[in-house]
Amino acid sequence: MESQKIKINAREFVADLRSGIDDDALAAKYSLTRDQFHKLLRMAVDSGLIEKEVLLSRISHSKTAITRAFVEMQEAVRELSTVTAVIDEKSE
Repeated sequence: MESQKIKINAREFVADLRSGIDDDALAAKYSLTRDQFHKLLRMAVDSGLIEKEVLLSRISHSKTAITRAFVEMQEAVRELSTVTAVIDEKSE
């Protein structure tokens, strides 16, 4: 099966990348799968359009966002447990 080539304006992509748009939004904007998006990032680094540090910074921000989401989820679970405990006490 032959893969279809996708044409993307490199200058526009790099500008979007540097503007801080997150990975999912960028992939959606350019109609890319996750694998295609990562391949495009590697190509941009290999061709010198972006520096490896730009990617490392994006990874760092992604990890921070994931950690924050995980902590928020844990707090929500604790709050829910507290509410459930209060409801259980009232029903006894």
